[in-house]
Amino acid sequence: MGIKSRIQHAILKSGIVEETLRQAEDRIFKAFHASPTAISISTLGGRYLDVNESLLEILGYSRSEIVGHACDELGIWVDPGVRARAVEALLQRRPIHAIELQLRDRAGQVRDVSVSMELIFQNGEPCVLTMTQDVTERKRAATALLASEDRYRAISELISDFAYSLRPTPQGTLALDWVTAAFSRITGLPTEDFVTMEDLLMIVHPEDRASGRAHFNALVSGQTDERELRILTRDGTVRWLRLVGSPAGQPDTQGTTRIYGAAEEITARINAYQLLESREAERARELAVLLDVAHKVASTLELEPLLSLILSELQKLIDYTGAAIMMSDGTDLVFLDYRGPMPREQVMQLRIPIRETAGYMNVVKRREPMIIPDIWGDTEIAHSFQRSVECLSPAYGYAHSWMGVPLAVKDRLIGIIRLDHRDRNYFTAQHTKLAMAIASQAAVAIENARLYEKAQQLATLEERQRIARELHDSISQALFGIKLGAQTAIEILDRDPVRLAQSLEYVRGLADAGLIEMRALLYELRPEAVATEGLVAGLQKHIDSLRARHGIEVHADFCDEPKISLEMKEAIYRIVQEALNNIATHAQATLVRLELFREDGMVRLEVNDNGIGFDQSTVAPGHFGLRSMGERAAHLGGLLLVESAPGTGTSIHVQIPVRE
Repeated sequence: MGIKSRIQHAILKSGIVEETLRQAEDRIFKAFHASPTAISISTLGGRYLDVNESLLEILGYSRSEIVGHACDELGIWVDPGVRARAVEALLQRRPIHAIELQLRDRAGQVRDVSVSMELIFQNGEPCVLTMTQDVTERKRAATALLASEDRYRAISELISDFAYSLRPTPQGTLALDWVTAAFSRITGLPTEDFVTMEDLLMIVHPEDRASGRAHFNALVSGQTDERELRILTRDGTVRWLRLVGSPAGQPDTQGTTRIYGAAEEITARINAYQLLESREAERARELAVLLDVAHKVASTLELEPLLSLILSELQKLIDYTGAAIMMSDGTDLVFLDYRGPMPREQVMQLRIPIRETAGYMNVVKRREPMIIPDIWGDTEIAHSFQRSVECLSPAYGYAHSWMGVPLAVKDRLIGIIRLDHRDRNYFTAQHTKLAMAIASQAAVAIENARLYEKAQQLATLEERQRIARELHDSISQALFGIKLGAQTAIEILDRDPVRLAQSLEYVRGLADAGLIEMRALLYELRPEAVATEGLVAGLQKHIDSLRARHGIEVHADFCDEPKISLEMKEAIYRIVQEALNNIATHAQATLVRLELFREDGMVRLEVNDNGIGFDQSTVAPGHFGLRSMGERAAHLGGLLLVESAPGTGTSIHVQIPVRE
């Protein structure tokens, strides 16, 4: 090949190379501008030679605003010194890879970026190729995450609840992944000591350990489980937790599904609930006692048993050391009953001047309960109290707390209940409420008992007067008849033997009637005879007296002597006595039917007469002794029913329950 041919060949080859280079440069240019990574080419001094669209988008400039201008001129690098040091490193053949720094965009906003830089040559001049990745949002998210983690850590250290994560093991149990800081604060134990499910069960209260195991087994089987149980802390304190756990999320690469749970400490709530239950039970017990007291005091009419009952029932509600019921006579308080460590005989003889003792005086004056926390304390009221009990020292030294409660009936004070206790500050406001509840019932019951006692005395007097009248009416008449019969017998002793026999028979009949009457009256004068001779015998004697005295026929049908209390026997006897007296006095009856029998836990009494009867609508309830008969039956929990109408006679029905 000649020189010309070689020259032509070289020229042709050079053109091909140039075309290849041009095509390569074109591809690089397109890749440069289409790259999602922000790229710029700048001189070593920082003047931008070219930038791609991604960088323009990050910085907010147009191409004309940035190309040909220096970065210092535009203020793009927040810290220009960082670029200067990077360029220096490039000149020393040290690459710059993914360093994080800050650039400022056209609007002045600072953006976080990651920058890699290379030293290249363009037209023989060294230049800087910079690749920039905007990490502003990532940095913000990371900062927010760190802040969130800080907040979560701070909150988890403050709240009493804790969260935890568990993972199932190949052995079919659970292992602890993590637990928040509150766990250690609640248990007093380091979290490092707890790895497995068995470790966790060790702090569960022995009585709740089976429940705890059931909780974890439910979680292993993929169930959501919630329950309450007790744990034992490091110092042995019992605390209540409410556990809620559930599998959550997608299985990991090993196919394991994590279990997440939370434990809420509910010790305060449980304690409050138990305290509330205890208080409710105590209030229910107090109410039951008060209802029982109301029933018992209402059915007790004798004063001495009533006083003893009040002090007994009071102690069921208030655990006193000593207690007394005191009545006011206007100037002094007199003891009616006492229970406590002091000699009862000595206490019962005391009289407490009301005006000389501040504690008693305040109760009397205000009609309100009063508490002295310590009667031996250094207070004015305590000093006053000390002076009032000087006569009892040192016997009264056992007491410290004192409480006085008024006994009042319709705003009229009749006395005081006094309680004391060996402990200081023992009595509370609740004690005063309970004592007042009993005192309000006790005051009425005591007043009723005193009235009943007076009524009994009046009734005894009236009964004596009635018997005196009957002695005068029947026995006196019988004796007078006997005297006349005897006188007649003497006069005809020799003259008329037939009439003599008749006179003597008349005298004997009067004597027999008088004897029966006297026995009946003597039986009435000795109520204890019911106890010794029996109810049936007593009723029979009264029937005999009615026949002999008034000539009334009585048909009696009695059961065997009933096995009932003496109180019930005496009440039935008095009811029959009153009923028969009414028949003899008002009914004009010639026949009486009297039945007494016991059946179905009841004693039943029937008294029927064929007398003139009466109109119940026009007769006062208290007339003919009906009220007293009804009260006697009601006192024993029984019932008395009267049926009568003019011309039809009268029927009295009584039924009284038998208390075994």
